[in-house]
Amino acid sequence: MTETEFEKSFQKSKQILFFKAEDYSIEPPVVSIVFDKYTDGMEAYEYLLKNLTKDEISLVFRVISNTKISLTLIDKKESKVYNIDNLNFNKTEYDDFRNNGDFGKYCVFCISEIVKNQVVFRLTEGTSPLMVSELNFSQ
Repeated sequence: MTETEFEKSFQKSKQILFFKAEDYSIEPPVVSIVFDKYTDGMEAYEYLLKNLTKDEISLVFRVISNTKISLTLIDKKESKVYNIDNLNFNKTEYDDFRNNGDFGKYCVFCISEIVKNQVVFRLTEGTSPLMVSELNFSQ
């Protein structure tokens, strides 16, 4: 999958959500990309799952405005950079995640969709979510 194909797939996303961990020993923090239909991002997400280990990917968050953020995924193995620009986000949620979350070694990175006003995390059968070892925050 080329960078352009990956970005085109993930650019269909509607927003990014941040779920901080209150206690890392119980559950890690979660970053989720939300789609109208999770299948819109599944091919790109499965590409990450199949080709990268948790220590080969980093996420960089760059706040654009109070309602928009950019996400850069860095593939450290192949030296590829994927950009997802202008994602909707909740700045208060992001700031709380960044400043008050309990971070351990890993963070879950996943895709989701909203069903009946509830976030539903999606994976294909037999897979685990992608764990990411490096998060970078910028203002």
